[in-house]
Amino acid sequence: MGKLIRYLDGKTGCWSRVNLANGDPIWISVAQTSVMVKKSRMGLMGAKLYSVTNVYNATKTAQALDAQIGEYTTPSEMTNPVLRAFTQVALECKSAAELSVCLNKALEWEGANDLIPAENRQKAKIREQIISEYGNYIENHPPVGEIRDVSELPHPKEEILDAITLEIVRENNDQRVEALKACAIMLADFQENVGPKPLTMLGICNSEMLAAITSNDSELKDLAVKIAENPDKEQYESLRKIADEELVNIQIKLMAAEELRRQMPGEKKVRF
Repeated sequence: MGKLIRYLDGKTGCWSRVNLANGDPIWISVAQTSVMVKKSRMGLMGAKLYSVTNVYNATKTAQALDAQIGEYTTPSEMTNPVLRAFTQVALECKSAAELSVCLNKALEWEGANDLIPAENRQKAKIREQIISEYGNYIENHPPVGEIRDVSELPHPKEEILDAITLEIVRENNDQRVEALKACAIMLADFQENVGPKPLTMLGICNSEMLAAITSNDSELKDLAVKIAENPDKEQYESLRKIADEELVNIQIKLMAAEELRRQMPGEKKVRF
């Protein structure tokens, strides 16, 4: 659960500041004709997670969010229904990525809820959680050029891949499909029996490579020796072959999911 840092619900302003469970700062601003949600501490800078300038859509989104909320933990003095609903959902989200999905898909989910069997709705919710938690991990720990232990993933690798491919089938946004595919491809870089230290071709992790930029001559020589004597080279090369083979299988599954997405009628997607 996140933490409400401060808020104002009155004639001079209507906003709230929330820290999500993972520490992401969120700024929620509600005006007469608009709602803005940012990953920001003061609302001046930061990425927009949700923005709408149509008061009708803002109200409908708040109503859709309210229908998904089991219990409010916001202060009783927070009476604006839009601010209250948006703030409560933020408190229940673990990351900015998850909050963005919840807010931007609220109306889509509301319109589809009557068509989707209860069991399928629950499965879709679980998929969203798996994808959100995996996406948050990748956002903060991108495995660029590294092979990591599969135990670092927030969920079993097979479950993450299944969730992503199924979500691709029912996703209407092309940009999100591309983001899902990119995250799925990274799964190949997580393998068994790697251990706590990531494996790389040179034997040094990404943080050491970045540190080398500002290293002095002595430190660079030590780094060169470490690279030349890389004791993990054989293990890396062996796991790299496995990862490359797995990558081919992942790409095949992604292609199949995209083809099914193209062929499946919209009314079936919402029931998926």
